Amino acid sequence: MSSKDLPVEIVEQICDCLDRNSVFQLALVSRNCRNGAASRIFHTVSIRLTSRETFRESCEYADSVLASPEKSRQVRHLRVFGFMKGDISTRGDWDTGSSTRNRGVEIPGGVFTDTANCERLIRIMLQLETLRDFTWGIVEQIPSRVLRLLHESSPLTRLHMPLFCLKNLIVSPKEPIRIDPHELELATSPCLHSLGQIHMHSTERQGLVDYNASAVFEIVAGAAPNLRKVDICINPVGPLSGREWLPGTILKDHLVSGSHLEHLSISTLHHLTGPTDRSDAERMGSLVKLRGMMDISALRTLRIDDSLSASNVQWLTEECHFPVLESLDLDLWDVYNAEEMENRLNSFLLSLPPLRSLKLCGRYFPSTVPLVLGHSGRTLRRLNLPMPDQYEVAGTNSDPDLWAFADVNLIRMIHQRAPSVEYLALCIQRSAGDAKEVAVYRELGKLRSLRHLYLSVFHSADYLWHGLYTQQYHLASEDYMAESVDLVVSLAVDEALVGSIFHTIASAKTPHAAPLETLQYRVDALEQQCGFTSNYDWIKLLAYFARSLECSRNLRDDSPQQCFVEEYQRHWYQSPYDERSRLEKDDAFHKWVDEYYMPILQKVWPGVEGRDWMKKWHSFPLST
Repeated sequence: MSSKDLPVEIVEQICDCLDRNSVFQLALVSRNCRNGAASRIFHTVSIRLTSRETFRESCEYADSVLASPEKSRQVRHLRVFGFMKGDISTRGDWDTGSSTRNRGVEIPGGVFTDTANCERLIRIMLQLETLRDFTWGIVEQIPSRVLRLLHESSPLTRLHMPLFCLKNLIVSPKEPIRIDPHELELATSPCLHSLGQIHMHSTERQGLVDYNASAVFEIVAGAAPNLRKVDICINPVGPLSGREWLPGTILKDHLVSGSHLEHLSISTLHHLTGPTDRSDAERMGSLVKLRGMMDISALRTLRIDDSLSASNVQWLTEECHFPVLESLDLDLWDVYNAEEMENRLNSFLLSLPPLRSLKLCGRYFPSTVPLVLGHSGRTLRRLNLPMPDQYEVAGTNSDPDLWAFADVNLIRMIHQRAPSVEYLALCIQRSAGDAKEVAVYRELGKLRSLRHLYLSVFHSADYLWHGLYTQQYHLASEDYMAESVDLVVSLAVDEALVGSIFHTIASAKTPHAAPLETLQYRVDALEQQCGFTSNYDWIKLLAYFARSLECSRNLRDDSPQQCFVEEYQRHWYQSPYDERSRLEKDDAFHKWVDEYYMPILQKVWPGVEGRDWMKKWHSFPLST
């Protein structure tokens, strides 16, 4: 059977296994493929709201698309969002939770206080007879008419609120706790499927108390009967001042069906260990409290961003049971009890069922990765192993853990034990593109299922880790010149180099292997020295050309190893272009470069003079 003869239903099932770019590619194959892919291409309609003007423009565009009944019948998801790149309803993991959580910006006066704007949105919703998911990704509260329309839908549309906040629960400490009827309806909505709790940072400065954290506990405990995903991002134990939140404030007039939470992401300021006696109850950690309010054994996804100690991990092992857990994201600490932490962590990981996704931040150990691959390798689809945090010793940073850098042996182990890994994040040691470094890239290409690769790039230069900044005056001397040149050559990362790395990995793929879809090449070597914001001009100089880039595969069948490259923006509010522009105009910086570092630059790029190195610098090709 040729692609022209494939039934539309079969094409739709194929699309369910593809990412969005691949769906577009499939739609070009034949008319049947185009018809089958349409349901995925028009699956989501997004309305951006960064101003009243952008909202109206987005609504007008959506109206033009939905004017076709054929297209409107394909829509399953409607998103109203501000500055966020994603939301809790569309993420398959919690890797981006902290980076997208608080991007909502409230427009003064509100947008939906204007009846006409509310009518625009409702008109679009009424056209979507097959709507199944609705994301409200802005700080302004969802209008009561919109919420009522969701409640009237059959079957109920799932409501996702990544910026959840009940505004009337932010009050003066002297005011009684009263819940607005509309916000009570929202908190107990049968449509509410996922929420991300935001921290209104201005409340404390205004002398107000935010009771939202306490309210979320009751919502999780069953006030919202169909809630499945929660991202708790602030200290949810209770206000430090003001009136006490009484249990049942939300639940008292509502039937409770019990918690059905499946995905929990939690970040607090409290330790997770439980109290030693009843008088310590107020200091219980959030997970301990939640454990008493919900069936924690039903969780399939767990993310704890809490700098866990060895005793915390022991509590998770002994007091909790996760029989259906599939995805785990932990932030580990306790660097001064390394041996105990290693034993506790390994025991906890072995107590879990085989995982599909694992991320270990903070502090993990050489024995941990082989143990994980042995226990969960056959089921792993996502494996994220960033550089273990370095800790201070006598006022300096310790050397990086060399075992944490991915080498050929580690990648072979992943190949043998975790053959189905599709997303992989590793840290590597850049060494001017020599044969050893290239061997790592080629070995990565042998991972047959690998589609998305994240490489966190470091360098082994001692003065990057020890903070011996007095050497910056002598970096061009005979004692340090070779090391300085090697560092500059290694950290000079541009589009040509990362494109070459993508090609090296992609060309090592065997026939019929999954293509490499994306490569994120992030230079983290200067993170501890603060990059552009460092107090040292040598670090600023390195930051100018130590660029982080993202590659995405060309969708053309005749160019499977080509990619499109764009710069990675580390912080959503901070553009690398702006940082470099400021540095280019900094006369004091250029004076330092001319006086101390120009011999190094001329050694790397012969012929550069004055400020022209900023235009003439380039990366160096990989070893063949």
